[in-house]
Amino acid sequence: MKTKKFAEENAGKFFRFHNDIVKVVGYSKENREGVLVSGYSDGWDLRYSSVPITFVCRSRGEKLWWAAIYQSQPITDEEFATEKAGKKFEYVSGEYYEYWGPEFVTLCGYSSNSCEDMRLIIDRQRKGWSSKMFAPTDKVLKQSIYDSYWYVRQTDLEEVL
Repeated sequence: MKTKKFAEENAGKFFRFHNDIVKVVGYSKENREGVLVSGYSDGWDLRYSSVPITFVCRSRGEKLWWAAIYQSQPITDEEFATEKAGKKFEYVSGEYYEYWGPEFVTLCGYSSNSCEDMRLIIDRQRKGWSSKMFAPTDKVLKQSIYDSYWYVRQTDLEEVL
């Protein structure tokens, strides 16, 4: 599969690359070997790139790396949540973004049965539902300090490094 097509189809999704969980964020016509990912522990900052990059989703431009497609393994929501529970993420909610801007949230868990592939559970300060409303399929790995939760997709989150 061509890198452009792979990057566009997997924009914002997380993969395991070597021992790190990385997010597909872009590609370059000059690099036919791999896609641009963020979150790689040995990565470089965007300002050090001399290759023209096409971004396919939001990225802070930190810890970037060219990852070969064949070395990038898809990661499930359960694996992602288990490894990243308690970590901070930037979440952009379309309904409040223009007024409040991005929200900083904590990944709290996952659900094996939620609608529209929204299977990750985050805490929210502004809007959400109580822990009393958890379904039997919800797995909470980290309690919220706000007792206010929300379902999101992997692609809705940008890790705060």
